[in-house]
Amino acid sequence: MAGYLKTDNECVLNGLGPFSSLYDIGFPDIEDPILVLKSEEPGSRQKLAMEYGYSESICHDMINHLVNDVAVM
Repeated sequence: MAGYLKTDNECVLNGLGPFSSLYDIGFPDIEDPILVLKSEEPGSRQKLAMEYGYSESICHDMINHLVNDVAVM
């Protein structure tokens, strides 16, 4: 699976494993712009929250998780 994630694109700044992906977007008017990308796949915690009616709290949890991972990068 990791072979599919390899790239020769020099704009990709990191590989498999970090909290978020980093991409050099290269805007000429901004010094060293880096795009930080993060996505979250639903897991068992989200499934159980939806099943038991905690959809609002799990949405807050997922958003906070994504924001924290982006901030760490």
